[in-house]
Amino acid sequence: MTAPHIVDPASVLAEALSDASPDLMRSLLQTMINALLSADADAVIGAEWGQRSPDRMTQRNGYRHRDLDTRVGTIDVQIPKLRQGTYFPDWLLERRKRAETAMITVVADCYLAGVSTRRMDKLVKTLGIHSLSKSQVSRIAAELDEHVEQFRHRPLDDAGPFTFVAADAL
Repeated sequence: MTAPHIVDPASVLAEALSDASPDLMRSLLQTMINALLSADADAVIGAEWGQRSPDRMTQRNGYRHRDLDTRVGTIDVQIPKLRQGTYFPDWLLERRKRAETAMITVVADCYLAGVSTRRMDKLVKTLGIHSLSKSQVSRIAAELDEHVEQFRHRPLDDAGPFTFVAADAL
């Protein structure tokens, strides 16, 4: 095992299934992500948690707790801290972003459908996310607007002739 708080996956699954919790997927995802982060940090350090090794580069120094908004709700991600150097899981998180790409897509779809930024908070609460501020929604919408502008002003010269049909309701 990589850290004392991470237990055998079979016992975690058996406990979660016996509880029959509605948050089963959220807790399983959180346990799995934190176990992967701990194992990845062990590889960076050069030794498992609490083990002595001549290959060890540094030691652990606690965790940074970050909320990650996912399709199954908000989960608490424990990113291991190191005494010397840094560790950041680029394979899981993007810097300064707290939501996975699928959540950003949901917000973008709602924005395109005309849902206001204030009503977006109520929507994401039904998805199990604690909060999504108006400024976060506005930032996502601004990124979407930028992509739309790039699409609208792209050159069409090299694509060939375009045939279109125009219809007038009158």
